[in-house]
Amino acid sequence: MRSIKLEFGELVTKWRAARKMNQTDLSEVAGVSTRHISFLENGRANPSREMVGIIADSFGLSNREKNALYLSAGYAAKYSETAFDSPALFEVRASLQAFIDQQNPFPISIHNRYWRVVMHNRALAVTLLHFLGAEKFRRAYKDLSMAKLLFDPEGMRPYVKNWSTLARRIVNRMLHEASLTTDPNMQTALNDILNQPDIPKRWARPLEEEEMGILSPIHISDQHYDLRFMFCTTTLNYAEDVTIQELRIESYVPADLDTRMQLERLTNDPELLAIVADQMEVCSCRTFPSR
Repeated sequence: MRSIKLEFGELVTKWRAARKMNQTDLSEVAGVSTRHISFLENGRANPSREMVGIIADSFGLSNREKNALYLSAGYAAKYSETAFDSPALFEVRASLQAFIDQQNPFPISIHNRYWRVVMHNRALAVTLLHFLGAEKFRRAYKDLSMAKLLFDPEGMRPYVKNWSTLARRIVNRMLHEASLTTDPNMQTALNDILNQPDIPKRWARPLEEEEMGILSPIHISDQHYDLRFMFCTTTLNYAEDVTIQELRIESYVPADLDTRMQLERLTNDPELLAIVADQMEVCSCRTFPSR
C-alpha cells in the first residue's frame, strides 16, 4: 500500500508545477517554511487538515480538486457533490430555470464539467432544431453537447460562418479547464475534439492572452436566418457544492437589432415549438423545461 503522505506530496508537486511555482513561491503563499513544503512533498511530514486547506487555497483549486487533496492526505472530503437531478438540488434547478427562461427569445444553456448540456431554454432548442432539422436534432438531444455540435461536420459547424476563429477559442477554453483538474475524463473529452482529422495540431497549444480578444462573436446563417451573437460564459465559482460550482452558463447575446427580430420570429414558430416540446418531454430527466 502506498503512503498517504506520499500521495499527498505527489499531488502538491503536481499542482506546484502546474502553477509554475517553486517551493519558495509556495512557502511564501502558504505562510510556512520551504523546508516544510519539501517535507510535505517527499512524505517526511504529515499534513494537518488545516494545512491541506491552506495548500489547496494557495493553488486556487476548485472544490473538486480540494476534495481530492483532502482525500489524498487521509481526510474526509470537505465539499459535497450532489447529483444535478437529485431532489436536494430542486430549488437550485428551479432558480436556474427561471433565470434562463427569462432570456427567451435569446438562446442560453447550462453545461457540466464535461461540456454536456444539463439545462437550456426554449430559444436554444428551437434554434438548434431549425438548423439541424428534426432527425439530427433528436439524435443530438439524447446527449446534448454544444462543443460536439460545433465540431461535427453534420452538426452546427456548416452554419457557423466564423467557425475557425470560434472553434479555436472554444478549444483554448477546454484546454484551460482540463488543466485545472486531475480528472482524466476531461482530458479524454478534450482529446476527442483535438484528434479529429481536420483540427490543426497547433490548437493543442494554449493561446496567448493577447491572441484571445475580449469578446467571442458567433455568426450563424442559412438561407432563412442570419444570426449574429456575442458568446458569453458565466461561472458559479462561489458555490460550495462541487456539482454547482462546475456548471457553466453559456449565453448567446444578439449582436444587433436584426438578430433580435429574427429570434422573435424563429422562437415562436408553432411547428418548431411542438417538436421541441415533445423532445423535452421525452428527455425530462436531463432538462427541466418550463414555458
